[in-house]
Amino acid sequence: MRITDSQRLDVEEVLEPLEQWAHKCHQASLAIVNARIFHARVARGFARGVIGQHSWVVVGHNVYRPRAIIDPTMWSYADRPPEVDYHVCATQWSGRELGYSPHGSGHIFYGPMPKSSGDLPIELEGDHSSEAQRFLHTLGPLDARGWMQLFNSPVEAGWPAREIITAAYRQQNLRAFIPVDIVGHITDENPGGLYLPTATAERERAHGN
Repeated sequence: MRITDSQRLDVEEVLEPLEQWAHKCHQASLAIVNARIFHARVARGFARGVIGQHSWVVVGHNVYRPRAIIDPTMWSYADRPPEVDYHVCATQWSGRELGYSPHGSGHIFYGPMPKSSGDLPIELEGDHSSEAQRFLHTLGPLDARGWMQLFNSPVEAGWPAREIITAAYRQQNLRAFIPVDIVGHITDENPGGLYLPTATAERERAHGN
């Protein structure tokens, strides 16, 4: 894909003046997402050149294989003049090559698998796909500690993470175990309105506010 000059102007209008967003990476990224210029969501993790966690915009809904990355605040961490960074991702690995690593990156089978510690098992409620059922069967019954291990495992590949985490997030006795960034990255849920466009932002845009 390409980011058009018109889309760049829309981004810069949303952020104007850009200086106000120095070191406010998540707020600035969410402002772009709420403007609905792109089909996009906020990603959070680590970025080359930033000490600690960082947030940016991914165009498309797969934060691990983005079509493009927009970083509205990298300039404030790199000690350079204010300027939005636009990166078009030519391959599925472009994000990593550019130095962006969202929370949950990686393949689950490249590390130790989650398992029960022997406490009371917690079942995932509802009906699930055969793929999800097979995966959960391979793990065996999971107790609270086992579910926490699963939810802190890589979600990019190796298991039906989107389906399982969506169901778990809607289940009161499992929701608190799931890192909020993981929910925001791979589901249609929008914890705190911090990852996807909010209904309020949609109404304001429709009315020209």
